[in-house]
Amino acid sequence: MSNQNLFSKNSVFRTLLFLLCASVLFLSSACTETPPTKENASEPFKETEANKPEETTTFTTGETAAFENLKITANELKEVKKDETGFISAEEGKTFTGINFTVENISQETQTVSSLLLFEAYADGTKCEFSFSAAAAFPDGTLDGDIAPGKKMTGWYSVEIPENWSELELHIADSWISDNKAVFVFKK
Repeated sequence: MSNQNLFSKNSVFRTLLFLLCASVLFLSSACTETPPTKENASEPFKETEANKPEETTTFTTGETAAFENLKITANELKEVKKDETGFISAEEGKTFTGINFTVENISQETQTVSSLLLFEAYADGTKCEFSFSAAAAFPDGTLDGDIAPGKKMTGWYSVEIPENWSELELHIADSWISDNKAVFVFKK
């Protein structure tokens, strides 16, 4: 057997260089986060001592949350008990609730939108998940895919929630690695 190292100096150097580059890219992407603003607002929301930390800018139907790379507008909220074919129905005491959004890419790069990764839903303070059955009830499409620079995507985010809900809250991130979120609140 020869006295060769299991790892050559060259491969160790390449691995360390790759890890360093990946770390720098990851950290630099997190440094550019700015909170969303209401479009057409006179000033972006700025946290000051006068603002309580738990205060958040909220949005609702007809309003636009403007992030650095995306603009997200809530167009309408709709409730249905079953899909158009009648084959898929909401569980007893529940309803399929969908919110139609338009997402505009205002950056110079393609942006990816994912219903599963960017959205969190709460019905009356209780977390609920995206529903594939509810998505079938809104056949105009979901909010999933790539958006080219300057282009838009329109689709539905759908949940199956109790019929007697009073408030539906959606937290929408501008990317899957971001803590930066817009909160959309819908009242029944």
